[in-house]
Amino acid sequence: LLIENCHHGLSLLHEISSEIERREQSSDRGVFRLFLGTVSHPEFPVALLHRSLTITVEPAAGVRQQLVEQYAWLKEFTKVEPHLFRPEPRWRAAIFTLALLHSVANIRRTFRPRGFCKHHTFSQSSWFASAMFVRTGLFGSGDMSAADPPGKLEWVGVQHMVGEIFYGGSINDDWDQRLFNARCKQGLTPKLLEPGFEFAPGFVLPAADLSLEETQAHVAALPTQTSFALLGLTEDADDVANGAEA
Repeated sequence: LLIENCHHGLSLLHEISSEIERREQSSDRGVFRLFLGTVSHPEFPVALLHRSLTITVEPAAGVRQQLVEQYAWLKEFTKVEPHLFRPEPRWRAAIFTLALLHSVANIRRTFRPRGFCKHHTFSQSSWFASAMFVRTGLFGSGDMSAADPPGKLEWVGVQHMVGEIFYGGSINDDWDQRLFNARCKQGLTPKLLEPGFEFAPGFVLPAADLSLEETQAHVAALPTQTSFALLGLTEDADDVANGAEA
C-alpha cells in the first residue's frame, strides 16, 4: 500500500499510527507493506517515524547539479511523452527557467534567514505542475507532436500561477511570498528570448534547437560554483547563515 503526500493529511497519519499499534498488539497483523511519502513536516507523528524504516532524499548541492538532476528526470519522462522536448523557443526557455527557479529556491533555503524567512519545502511536483501549465498554454492539452503552431503565452499569467499557486501554496510567510513573486517576474518574461540574455555570468539558456542530450551537455557545462548573483544574495550570506545556525 502506497500513500503519497502524507503532509497534506496529518490527521490520517495519527489514525494509521494507532491502527499499526493495535495490530502489533494483536494477532491480526495482515500481510502487507505500507509505504508513506511525505516532505519534512514538524507535525509528522513521531511514533510513526519510530516504527518505520526512514529513507530521505536531499536536494543536490549547487544549482548546476540540481539542474542536471532536473533534466535527467525530464529525460525519463520523455519515455512516456516522446514529444515533450519539442523545439519551440518559448517552451524550451520556460523549461530551463522553471528548473533554474526551482533549483535556486532550494539552494536559498540553506541561507536562512537571508534566503527565506521561514523553512519551505519545494517539491518536484511544483516544478512539474508549473511546466505542464506552460505546456497547456502553448500547445493545449493535445499531443505535442501535432503540427499546429503554438499559441500565445501569457507571461503575466505564468508568473502568477507559478508564484502564487504552484509554489505559493508551500510558502506561509508574506515576505517570502513577495520575494518568490519577484523572482518569477524577473525570470519568466519575454526577455528570455532576447539575444545575449543570461541569468548570471555564465548561466545562459541552451539553444532551442538542441536535442535533449545536447541540452544536458549544456547544463553539465554550466559553472560549478553557484554565484551569489544567481541566488540574489549578498556575499556575506554564508556568514549570516552560519551565525544563525551557531
